[in-house]
Amino acid sequence: MSRGKHNGLEKLKILEEVSNEEIGFLAATEKYGVNKTTRMKWQRRYKFYGYEGLEFHSRN
Repeated sequence: MSRGKHNGLEKLKILEEVSNEEIGFLAATEKYGVNKTTRMKWQRRYKFYGYEGLEFHSRN
């Protein structure tokens, strides 16, 4: 999987589907190619920073 595969809106959609129990963890992994660790990082950033936390994230 390449880095930056999903933009902020796509990440938010995935998080909402999982949190609304429209799709399970394993189904999200298969459907979107997002592993559990990545999804948990997105959730954490969304919780602390809101939508902006899901946008481009630099390690520097």
